[in-house]
Amino acid sequence: MLFSNNNCKPLGSLFLLLFICLLVSSAHAKYSGGTGEPNNPYRIADANDMDQIGAHDEDWEAHFVLVNDINLADYTGTSFHRIGEDWDKPFTGVFDGNGHAVNNFNWSSNTEMYIGIFGYIGEGSRVANLFLKDFYIVAQNGGGGQLPGPNKYIGALAGGNSGTIVNCQASGSLWAGGGSKEVGALVGFNGGTISNCSTSGSVTIAGFDDYIGGLAGRNYGLISKCYSTTTVSGSICVGGLVGENGGEVMESYASGNVSGQNRVGGLAGYSQNVESCYATGNVSGGSDAGGLIGENDGTTANSYATGDVRGSSEVGGLVGSNFLSSQILNSYATGLVGSYTYHGGGLLGYNESGIVENSFWDIESSGQQYSAGGSGAMGRTTVQMQIIST
Repeated sequence: MLFSNNNCKPLGSLFLLLFICLLVSSAHAKYSGGTGEPNNPYRIADANDMDQIGAHDEDWEAHFVLVNDINLADYTGTSFHRIGEDWDKPFTGVFDGNGHAVNNFNWSSNTEMYIGIFGYIGEGSRVANLFLKDFYIVAQNGGGGQLPGPNKYIGALAGGNSGTIVNCQASGSLWAGGGSKEVGALVGFNGGTISNCSTSGSVTIAGFDDYIGGLAGRNYGLISKCYSTTTVSGSICVGGLVGENGGEVMESYASGNVSGQNRVGGLAGYSQNVESCYATGNVSGGSDAGGLIGENDGTTANSYATGDVRGSSEVGGLVGSNFLSSQILNSYATGLVGSYTYHGGGLLGYNESGIVENSFWDIESSGQQYSAGGSGAMGRTTVQMQIIST
């Protein structure tokens, strides 16, 4: 008989097995398949799947893969659940975009930090092969007027990163009110590695703000083989690729126009280490404005700038100001340079006993016969600039 003593144990085991299956099925129902393991990542197939990652912080150490393009247009304001809350509670898993796009990420708020599809990407994590299209971010100033608001760490992909971001693209527009800090089209703050990534569109900040960049607002890690065509407008430490570079930028470039008030550069507003990079966008600033770097506080080598540069003081075709013991090596500039008050130069606007070696500027295209930097900064005609020895 079904309920005899002989059958009780098998029947109980069957019920237990069914219960376990229901639990597993329920766990998997959050996404479109997978277990979250490296060899079987959670499958993200639609906007609901994407939103649910942020809603389930217990999964932030798991592996994910996109299997379709995704449209987030239905999520407005702050309704999308960001993945990774902040520095203390980040996403630490792996997210493979698999060559797919996330479209129409929209965000609008005035009281949030760590704004992006990923709030914070932690150490050991990896986000790759993801394309963000038509993002639109508005971060108002919670303080009002010129008062510092709470807006900090803002980027379409991530507010902040301490992990690895590779082969990602972002295109769209970002607007933030005065008082915003560490704002970039891809990430707000980078303390990890970003490689083979690009951005396009616009980043516009109104009012008093710091560290605004076309790709990253502030970099204290490594950025390599990246580029930005983003138009950037801000206040202090504003750059076509990076607002403030306290880390390393290598083999990267920026082509968007850049405007700001202080420490404004075609590639970086403030920089410590740049190698084999270039900028082609026009730069408009107040003091410390440069075609490549606004204020150099380390080593800039094997790099160049071709955009026009205008500012009030410390204005250079390549670098606005070169700090004490900093170096400019094997680099050149060709853009028109205009300084409205003082310290304007074809290559370098102002040099505070820094080292300048084997670097050149075009005296014809720049409109400048002079440059700071001593004998290591050499002016040449357009024809001479094209000679191999130069």
